[in-house]
Amino acid sequence: MRIRIVNFDDYYDNEKVVKNHKPVISGQFTEDGIFSEKIFGSLEEDVVFSCKCGESKGNFLEGVICDHCHTEVKKSIIPFNRIGWLDFDKYYFIHPLFYSFIEKIIPDLPHIINYQLNINKEGEEVGRVPDEDEAPNNIKSKLYNLGLRNFKHNFSKILTYCYKNNKRREALTPHYEFLLDNIDNIFINKFPIYGINLRPAILKGNNLIFDRINDYYNKIVYNINLIKQNNVLDIKYSLPLLYVIQISLNKIFNYVLNNIKGKGGILRNNLLGCRVNFSMRAVIIPADSSKDIDEIEIPYVGFMELYKFQIIRALVIRNSIDYNTANKIWLQSVASFNKELYDTIITPMLETGNLQVLLNRNPTISFGSILLLRLTGVKRDIEDYTMSISNNILQILAGDYDGDCLNLIAVMDEKYKAKFAPLNPKEMLLSINDGKFNSQFSLDNDQILGIKSFLEF
Repeated sequence: MRIRIVNFDDYYDNEKVVKNHKPVISGQFTEDGIFSEKIFGSLEEDVVFSCKCGESKGNFLEGVICDHCHTEVKKSIIPFNRIGWLDFDKYYFIHPLFYSFIEKIIPDLPHIINYQLNINKEGEEVGRVPDEDEAPNNIKSKLYNLGLRNFKHNFSKILTYCYKNNKRREALTPHYEFLLDNIDNIFINKFPIYGINLRPAILKGNNLIFDRINDYYNKIVYNINLIKQNNVLDIKYSLPLLYVIQISLNKIFNYVLNNIKGKGGILRNNLLGCRVNFSMRAVIIPADSSKDIDEIEIPYVGFMELYKFQIIRALVIRNSIDYNTANKIWLQSVASFNKELYDTIITPMLETGNLQVLLNRNPTISFGSILLLRLTGVKRDIEDYTMSISNNILQILAGDYDGDCLNLIAVMDEKYKAKFAPLNPKEMLLSINDGKFNSQFSLDNDQILGIKSFLEF
């Protein structure tokens, strides 16, 4: 199984631990809650002026050296990867990623890690780890009500026992081997809280409206604080709360997965499964050699639709006519090629050099699936419905010229043009991994063959 496991200890920052289960007190976000500005940044701003430690902030302090961390107050954009942490100290939980794998081999896992204090007639607590050679029909009675702590201490023994006595052992072998290979990563005592950009909240007075996942985080903080405050008690009194925390961790994990997959997920429902303004689709073909790597030429009809409002406004100003008349001219020009409109309006628009579009090949699963290109050409043949692009961006788009139909979105706002600027192919020629030339922009086989044939000729 090709799954990259991240060790939370490699990224953990003890200065970004969320300790307060109350996100708001007296109409203000708490400093150590799940909406802490010090940890996650501001909900209201995309751009902040701050020193490294966050004590000195505000655009009026730009350039000032902070008295606490001795760093300069600079302008910075709040990143999506700004995260906080839950620190469970000496208490360990099953990593939610591994939970489902373990449950395949140990179907009774919830009954095992859940703990309720039960006393038998002799005054002894019920629940112990069975010997490896003990009869399988006794497994439930011996493991039920074991609790997370004992389950962790005897995990390998329990896992092996359940695997060997499972009727589906052969089908479960890959899962069993995967768990053994990652035995050191299965139990965690730290857990990340991802940035507020992805779990927004609205504060109206003392009323807080937020995404449900924030409630899961708050419950975990509340319960772990309760356990730590009663640390003097015997561990068995904390085991029920440990189970509650485990369930909350699982809910966070499943909530994220459910929100990004399926028709009801955030990406599918709000981005992929909705209408997008100023967009079109067309089959791609190779552009001529005069075009740069970041240039694109699109169909005449497509341009007329994408830039309808700019064209109508230009007609109104240029011909001193009303908008209804201009709209009729635009409509006629969509039905049949209008050379005068092309020469007097479309060509000047192209010559500004400021028309930019996003080219996307779905599924959008890799870096390079979306590129920011300059719109520098519109086809004069009204029956040509293809887009012409450089051969050198074909590989990074994972496309070819056998009928691939790509998506195109016109970027109208200057602010968004600046945000998407890093997606220009010319900005991606150097690899973000090692700083060397990005081989995905190398010559394709047809180009290499053509050059070789030319040299031999």
